[in-house]
Amino acid sequence: MSTPDAERPRVSRFYTSVRRIPIMVGKAGNTRLPGGPYSVPQFIAGGVVLVIGWNTMSVWGPLFGTFPLVRIVALLGMAAVALYLAGQLPSTRRKIHHMAADTVGAIANPAAGTLNGQPMKLRSPHRLTGTVLIVGAPAVDEPAPIRVASPSPAPVAVPAPSISAAAETPPITLAPSPTAPARYASGLDRLLEQARIKES
Repeated sequence: MSTPDAERPRVSRFYTSVRRIPIMVGKAGNTRLPGGPYSVPQFIAGGVVLVIGWNTMSVWGPLFGTFPLVRIVALLGMAAVALYLAGQLPSTRRKIHHMAADTVGAIANPAAGTLNGQPMKLRSPHRLTGTVLIVGAPAVDEPAPIRVASPSPAPVAVPAPSISAAAETPPITLAPSPTAPARYASGLDRLLEQARIKES
């Protein structure tokens, strides 16, 4: 027998953030606004500049001359620039008090940052005077090369003749051939070998 909870279907719900689409104004009656559409904050920015500029015309008015018409055209131009710049600002979902707190924090925080809760203080750049001596590594005495004498030829073992062969043939003495090249360990060995050949 099934329970009522097992028969009830499971429902999952997912909540996503709502995308806010700003209200745009593109027409005034049957007339299309030039350069539009515009958002409501753009109109607010343009209106604020227009009101403040009209009330302070005596301050900035002399910069544009003495003619009132020129001043009014300059004021309308400033309001149009404010209207355009307000539309170029990125629209985010951040709250105004969060933006104000972040702005104050960015201005108040030290430029070099903080370390362990204390502001970092960087020393101003200064000139270092003095001399620097670079000492090379001490020379290592290399051992003198060892001269190795070339090995002399190994003697060839001659088998001892039997008694019968010795009685039949006289003994043969091998004399070094003067034409055969000999290997000597040094020049002194060569001179001694030549003296021995002359004496024999």
